[in-house]
Amino acid sequence: MRRGVGTFLVCAAVAIPLAGCPASSVQTLPPGATPQPTAQSSSTGQASPPPGAVLYGVIRFDDHSSFSNPLGDPNGSGDDGVLITANVALARDPDSDADFIDAGSTYTARTEGHREVQIGVDPNTCMGVASWAGEVTNKKFSDSPTDPDDPGSSITAIYTPELNSFTLWADTSNAQVKSINACMAGTATTTTEWVSGPMGCGGFGLGGAVTVNPAGPDQIDMACTLPYTNGKAGSVTVSGVLTLNE
Repeated sequence: MRRGVGTFLVCAAVAIPLAGCPASSVQTLPPGATPQPTAQSSSTGQASPPPGAVLYGVIRFDDHSSFSNPLGDPNGSGDDGVLITANVALARDPDSDADFIDAGSTYTARTEGHREVQIGVDPNTCMGVASWAGEVTNKKFSDSPTDPDDPGSSITAIYTPELNSFTLWADTSNAQVKSINACMAGTATTTTEWVSGPMGCGGFGLGGAVTVNPAGPDQIDMACTLPYTNGKAGSVTVSGVLTLNE
Protein backbone atom coordinates (compact mmCIF):
# COMPACT_ATOMS: atom_id res chain seq x y z
CA MET A 1 0.00 0.00 0.00
CA ARG A 2 1.63 3.24 -1.15
CA ARG A 3 0.17 6.54 -0.05
CA GLY A 4 0.05 9.42 -2.50
CA VAL A 5 0.88 9.84 -6.18
CA GLY A 6 2.75 12.36 -8.27
CA THR A 7 5.90 14.41 -7.84
CA PHE A 8 7.28 16.05 -4.72
CA LEU A 9 5.83 19.57 -4.65
CA VAL A 10 6.25 22.54 -2.34
CA CYS A 11 2.63 23.56 -1.77
CA ALA A 12 3.27 27.09 -0.65
CA ALA A 13 5.74 27.90 -3.42
CA VAL A 14 3.60 27.17 -6.47
CA ALA A 15 1.51 29.83 -8.15
CA ILE A 16 -1.67 27.72 -8.09
CA PRO A 17 -2.15 25.80 -4.81
CA LEU A 18 -2.61 22.04 -5.08
CA ALA A 19 -5.97 20.64 -4.04
CA GLY A 20 -5.90 20.06 -0.32
CA CYS A 21 -2.71 22.02 0.23
CA PRO A 22 -2.93 24.91 2.68
CA ALA A 23 -2.76 28.25 0.95
CA SER A 24 0.56 30.06 1.32
CA SER A 25 -0.29 32.34 4.21
CA VAL A 26 2.03 34.15 6.55
CA GLN A 27 1.24 36.15 9.65
CA THR A 28 3.70 38.55 11.23
CA LEU A 29 3.14 39.11 14.90
CA PRO A 30 4.42 42.04 16.96
CA PRO A 31 7.27 41.31 19.39
CA GLY A 32 6.04 39.46 22.44
CA ALA A 33 2.85 38.19 20.82
CA THR A 34 2.12 34.48 20.93
CA PRO A 35 1.34 32.65 17.66
CA GLN A 36 -1.98 30.83 17.83
CA PRO A 37 -2.80 27.72 15.75
CA THR A 38 -5.86 27.83 13.51
CA ALA A 39 -9.07 25.99 14.37
CA GLN A 40 -7.89 22.98 12.32
CA SER A 41 -4.55 22.77 14.11
CA SER A 42 -3.50 21.01 17.26
CA SER A 43 -0.83 21.70 19.84
CA THR A 44 2.72 20.62 19.11
CA GLY A 45 2.46 18.40 22.17
CA GLN A 46 6.04 19.27 23.12
CA ALA A 47 6.88 22.10 25.52
CA SER A 48 10.57 22.27 24.58
CA PRO A 49 12.77 21.08 21.71
CA PRO A 50 14.12 17.53 21.87
CA PRO A 51 17.92 17.52 22.32
CA GLY A 52 19.60 18.75 19.14
CA ALA A 53 16.32 19.63 17.38
CA VAL A 54 15.31 23.11 16.23
CA LEU A 55 12.17 22.07 14.31
CA TYR A 56 9.77 19.94 16.33
CA GLY A 57 6.13 19.07 17.00
CA VAL A 58 3.51 16.38 16.51
CA ILE A 59 1.78 15.70 13.18
CA ARG A 60 -1.32 13.50 12.93
CA PHE A 61 -2.07 11.97 9.52
CA ASP A 62 -5.44 10.24 9.01
CA ASP A 63 -6.22 8.68 5.60
CA HIS A 64 -9.46 6.67 5.47
CA SER A 65 -11.55 5.74 2.44
CA SER A 66 -14.27 3.28 1.48
CA PHE A 67 -16.08 2.27 -1.70
CA SER A 68 -19.09 0.11 -2.54
CA ASN A 69 -20.06 -1.56 -5.83
CA PRO A 70 -23.02 -3.73 -6.90
CA LEU A 71 -22.71 -7.49 -6.52
CA GLY A 72 -20.84 -8.93 -9.44
CA ASP A 73 -18.64 -5.88 -9.96
CA PRO A 74 -15.07 -7.26 -10.19
CA ASN A 75 -13.79 -4.39 -8.05
CA GLY A 76 -15.97 -5.49 -5.14
CA SER A 77 -16.32 -3.28 -2.06
CA GLY A 78 -13.91 -2.33 0.66
CA ASP A 79 -12.18 0.18 2.86
CA ASP A 80 -8.64 1.32 3.65
CA GLY A 81 -7.22 3.15 6.64
CA VAL A 82 -3.89 4.68 7.58
CA LEU A 83 -3.35 6.52 10.86
CA ILE A 84 0.08 7.95 11.65
CA THR A 85 1.34 10.10 14.50
CA ALA A 86 4.77 11.55 13.77
CA ASN A 87 6.82 13.07 16.56
CA VAL A 88 8.97 15.42 14.51
CA ALA A 89 12.45 16.33 15.74
CA LEU A 90 14.69 17.85 13.07
CA ALA A 91 17.99 19.72 13.07
CA ARG A 92 19.52 22.05 10.49
CA ASP A 93 21.49 20.22 7.83
CA PRO A 94 25.08 21.44 8.25
CA ASP A 95 25.55 21.14 4.47
CA SER A 96 22.47 23.15 3.50
CA ASP A 97 20.84 26.21 5.04
CA ALA A 98 17.45 25.26 3.55
CA ASP A 99 17.25 21.64 4.70
CA PHE A 100 16.50 19.87 7.95
CA ILE A 101 17.63 16.36 8.88
CA ASP A 102 16.40 13.84 11.43
CA ALA A 103 17.37 14.42 15.05
CA GLY A 104 15.43 11.62 16.76
CA SER A 105 11.98 11.70 15.11
CA THR A 106 9.64 8.76 15.80
CA TYR A 107 6.29 7.57 14.50
CA THR A 108 3.39 5.32 15.42
CA ALA A 109 1.44 3.91 12.48
CA ARG A 110 -1.55 1.64 11.93
CA THR A 111 -2.77 0.35 8.57
CA GLU A 112 -5.90 -1.71 7.91
CA GLY A 113 -8.14 -2.72 5.05
CA HIS A 114 -10.92 -5.01 3.90
CA ARG A 115 -12.20 -6.31 0.55
CA GLU A 116 -15.29 -8.28 -0.45
CA VAL A 117 -15.71 -9.57 -3.99
CA GLN A 118 -18.42 -11.86 -5.39
CA ILE A 119 -16.72 -14.78 -7.10
CA GLY A 120 -18.32 -17.27 -9.49
CA VAL A 121 -21.68 -17.46 -11.25
CA ASP A 122 -24.99 -18.55 -9.72
CA PRO A 123 -25.55 -21.06 -8.28
CA ASN A 124 -21.82 -21.49 -7.61
CA THR A 125 -21.06 -18.14 -5.99
CA CYS A 126 -19.31 -17.14 -2.82
CA MET A 127 -17.94 -13.98 -1.27
CA GLY A 128 -14.20 -13.63 -1.45
CA VAL A 129 -12.92 -11.80 1.60
CA ALA A 130 -9.50 -10.31 2.31
CA SER A 131 -8.52 -8.29 5.37
CA TRP A 132 -5.28 -6.90 6.72
CA ALA A 133 -3.97 -4.89 9.65
CA GLY A 134 -0.65 -3.89 11.10
CA GLU A 135 0.81 -1.52 13.65
CA VAL A 136 4.16 -0.16 14.76
CA THR A 137 4.71 2.00 17.85
CA ASN A 138 7.36 4.66 18.54
CA LYS A 139 9.62 3.55 15.71
CA LYS A 140 12.60 5.78 14.96
CA PHE A 141 12.79 7.16 11.44
CA SER A 142 16.58 6.81 11.58
CA ASP A 143 16.59 3.13 12.57
CA SER A 144 18.08 0.81 9.96
CA PRO A 145 15.63 -1.95 8.88
CA THR A 146 16.15 -5.24 10.70
CA ASP A 147 13.90 -7.16 8.31
CA PRO A 148 15.10 -7.59 4.69
CA ASP A 149 11.56 -6.88 3.47
CA ASP A 150 11.27 -3.61 5.40
CA PRO A 151 11.68 -0.71 2.92
CA GLY A 152 12.63 1.59 5.78
CA SER A 153 11.50 5.09 6.74
CA SER A 154 12.83 8.62 6.37
CA ILE A 155 12.01 12.20 7.30
CA THR A 156 13.32 15.55 6.08
CA ALA A 157 12.08 19.10 5.55
CA ILE A 158 12.77 22.22 3.52
CA TYR A 159 12.03 25.68 4.90
CA THR A 160 12.59 28.77 2.72
CA PRO A 161 11.83 32.01 4.57
CA GLU A 162 12.37 34.10 1.42
CA LEU A 163 9.52 32.25 -0.32
CA ASN A 164 7.45 31.73 2.83
CA SER A 165 7.37 28.01 2.01
CA PHE A 166 7.79 24.90 4.11
CA THR A 167 7.44 21.23 3.17
CA LEU A 168 7.80 18.12 5.31
CA TRP A 169 8.50 14.73 3.74
CA ALA A 170 7.95 11.72 5.98
CA ASP A 171 7.96 8.16 4.63
CA THR A 172 6.93 5.39 7.03
CA SER A 173 6.77 1.60 6.91
CA ASN A 174 5.19 -1.16 8.97
CA ALA A 175 4.41 -4.87 8.75
CA GLN A 176 0.83 -6.06 8.48
CA VAL A 177 -0.86 -9.47 8.51
CA LYS A 178 -3.12 -10.23 5.55
CA SER A 179 -5.74 -12.99 5.58
CA ILE A 180 -7.61 -14.29 2.52
CA ASN A 181 -10.44 -16.81 2.74
CA ALA A 182 -10.52 -20.01 0.71
CA CYS A 183 -13.15 -18.65 -1.68
CA MET A 184 -10.88 -15.86 -2.91
CA ALA A 185 -7.57 -17.71 -2.88
CA GLY A 186 -8.61 -21.28 -3.62
CA THR A 187 -7.07 -22.06 -0.24
CA ALA A 188 -7.13 -19.87 2.85
CA THR A 189 -3.90 -17.95 3.32
CA THR A 190 -2.32 -15.75 5.96
CA THR A 191 0.79 -13.76 5.08
CA THR A 192 2.87 -10.94 6.53
CA GLU A 193 3.80 -8.10 4.21
CA TRP A 194 5.46 -4.71 4.57
CA VAL A 195 3.70 -1.54 3.47
CA SER A 196 5.25 1.88 3.08
CA GLY A 197 4.55 5.30 1.69
CA PRO A 198 4.78 9.04 2.23
CA MET A 199 2.34 11.19 4.11
CA GLY A 200 0.76 13.41 1.47
CA CYS A 201 -2.25 15.71 1.17
CA GLY A 202 -2.79 16.79 -2.43
CA GLY A 203 0.64 15.51 -3.51
CA PHE A 204 3.79 14.02 -2.02
CA GLY A 205 4.89 15.94 1.03
CA LEU A 206 2.99 18.09 3.51
CA GLY A 207 2.90 21.85 3.04
CA GLY A 208 2.67 24.21 5.99
CA ALA A 209 1.58 27.82 6.51
CA VAL A 210 4.14 29.87 8.43
CA THR A 211 3.40 32.20 11.32
CA VAL A 212 6.38 34.53 11.75
CA ASN A 213 6.95 35.88 15.24
CA PRO A 214 9.77 38.44 15.45
CA ALA A 215 10.19 37.59 19.13
CA GLY A 216 10.41 33.88 18.20
CA PRO A 217 9.78 31.07 17.85
CA ASP A 218 8.03 30.77 14.47
CA GLN A 219 5.25 28.22 14.04
CA ILE A 220 4.14 26.20 11.01
CA ASP A 221 0.52 25.12 10.75
CA MET A 222 0.32 21.75 8.96
CA ALA A 223 -3.50 21.55 8.71
CA CYS A 224 -4.85 20.03 5.48
CA THR A 225 -8.06 18.25 4.49
CA LEU A 226 -8.63 16.52 1.13
CA PRO A 227 -11.92 14.64 0.55
CA TYR A 228 -11.97 11.57 -1.67
CA THR A 229 -13.90 11.67 -4.95
CA ASN A 230 -14.66 9.36 -7.90
CA GLY A 231 -16.88 6.96 -6.00
CA LYS A 232 -14.90 6.87 -2.78
CA ALA A 233 -15.99 8.19 0.60
CA GLY A 234 -13.62 9.51 3.22
CA SER A 235 -10.75 11.96 3.31
CA VAL A 236 -7.13 12.66 4.12
CA THR A 237 -6.82 14.89 7.20
CA VAL A 238 -3.60 16.33 8.58
CA SER A 239 -3.31 18.34 11.78
CA GLY A 240 -0.52 19.65 13.94
CA VAL A 241 1.77 22.62 14.52
CA LEU A 242 5.55 22.54 14.20
CA THR A 243 7.76 24.99 16.07
CA LEU A 244 10.95 26.44 14.57
CA ASN A 245 13.07 27.47 17.51
CA GLU A 246 16.56 28.71 16.76
